[in-house]
Amino acid sequence: MKVICAWCEHEGKETLIGEVGLYDRPITSHGICDDHKKVLLTQIRKLKVK
Repeated sequence: MKVICAWCEHEGKETLIGEVGLYDRPITSHGICDDHKKVLLTQIRKLKVK
């Protein structure tokens, strides 16, 4: 199973985060890369402060 970053895909960037050998057939799942996770967590923290 290939895991790709949904945010990178939306931005047209390289999307592959990694591969997990859970299934026999080719499957793609969406996740979030470290860079976009940092951005998202910063945005959430700013919302909590307000």
